[in-house]
This record gives sequence, structure tokens and C-alpha cells, in this order.
Amino acid sequence: MSVKVINTKSNLNFPPLSDCLRRRERLIKEVALSTFVELSATFAIILMTSPFIVTPMHLYVGYSLCAPIVNLALRILYACEDYNDFKNGKVKSISFRRFILNYCIMPCVFSINYLNIRILLHELGHAGMIALLCKDRSLRIAIEAFKRGSVQVICKDRSLRIAIEAFKRGSVQVIRECCVKDALIVAGGPVVDIIMNVGLLIAAVKSAKKRPRLAGYFLACSLITLSSNIECSLASGTSNDFMRLSKSLNVPPIVFTVCIVAIPVIVLYAMRKSHGVKTQ
Repeated sequence: MSVKVINTKSNLNFPPLSDCLRRRERLIKEVALSTFVELSATFAIILMTSPFIVTPMHLYVGYSLCAPIVNLALRILYACEDYNDFKNGKVKSISFRRFILNYCIMPCVFSINYLNIRILLHELGHAGMIALLCKDRSLRIAIEAFKRGSVQVICKDRSLRIAIEAFKRGSVQVIRECCVKDALIVAGGPVVDIIMNVGLLIAAVKSAKKRPRLAGYFLACSLITLSSNIECSLASGTSNDFMRLSKSLNVPPIVFTVCIVAIPVIVLYAMRKSHGVKTQ
């Protein structure tokens, strides 16, 4: 008569209760700290952009709070899953799902609020060129939250009105035609966008090793700026900044698309090369 021995030994190593409590406390602190940082950044963006927002303020604040609330829900779900796995003795390494959640999804969700900062800085680029080229002027920047912005200009010596839609499909209308001034004024916004994009990419590269999550947020904001500019430069049949520059400078719009992509790549390549020289 043969006896079969059934191995009932589990491969799971259940941690003690004290370790579970410490794990839960650490997860709660991580969720609370990350949410506090996102809420602080959200309210800072609201304070900076609120003087220029024409959207009803209660709608603007409500829409702005959606991003940190969604990320809070994602963090809670992941923290619960992480705690249950730890309590049940499952050894969990950094998975692909965790990487996508922490470094891709949540930064992209929060970067929606960055749109309003990007619109404001874009319009300030136009307004700065107008201030340099036009005397006795009065400027007013108006921003539709998460959509577009406009710069309205009234000069005493001539009537000049520029309506610039800074996000997606925009339009530029100049009452007093002047090719050189028109080109400089219209170029002010895209130049600021390129500077912002390069700055965000540099910040992402510099913080990638020590603070990879922060680098993910910088990269997401940079991609939003880059994608919106590429969309405008490739849009046909609309009079946006790049179409206006194309007419003023007699340059095909594809040239601006190449420049938008090439400038950040060149900067990153130069940074990598200089870093390689320093390490040698």
C-alpha cells in the first residue's frame, strides 16, 4: 500500500502584524502627501490664472479640482491593493502596471491643470511683443479655462485688435496690417511655448534619477505643450499662429513643425553630450 504525501506548505511568507501596521501607515502617508502636493499646486495655478479667467469661477475651480480627486481615487485603489498583497505575503516588485500608474497616468491627469498656465504664458508672449511694438496701448488677456486665450489691444493712435486662440484651433486677426510687426507679435506666443517645452524637458532630465515621479509630471506638461503646438502647425484651413507666420514670412507650415520637434531634441542631445564630456 502506497501513501501519497501532499505538500501543504505554502510559498507565501505572511508578515507579522506590526509590519502590516507600519506598511499601512506608510501607504496612508504617501497618499496624503501626494494629494496635498497636487492640491497645493492646483490652488497655486488657480490663484495665478484667476485674474485672467473669463469662465465662471465656480466652474473653473470645480474642473481644476477634478484632476487631483481622480488621482486620489487611483492612489487609494493602488494602496489598498498593495496593502492586501503585503498582508497576504505576496512579494511585489515594481510592476509595469505600477510604473504606468505612477509615472504616466497620474502625471497626465494632473497636467490638464497645466493647460491654463500654458495658455497664460503663451498669451503673455504675445502681449510682451505688443507692449514693445505699440505705444500708448492698453492690454487685456482673457482666458477660457482649458480651451483658449486672447489678447485684446487698444492703441490711442490706431485701432488694433488681436484675437489669439492659444490652444487647439486658433485664429489671429490684425486690423492694422503690418507684416513685420504682425510676424513678431504672432511669434511671441510660440517662442514662449518652445522655451517652456525645453525648460520642462531639462527639468525632467535633471530630476529623473532623484525624483522620478516629479520628472513624470514635468514630462507630461512638456508633451502637452509639444502636442498642442504640433497640432496647430499641422492644422489646415484655420488661421492660427503658425498659419499667420507662414503667410507673413512666406514659409511652409511644415517648417515650423520640424523646428518645434527639432529644437527640444537638439537641446537634449547637447545636454547628453556635455554630460558625457564631464563624466570623462
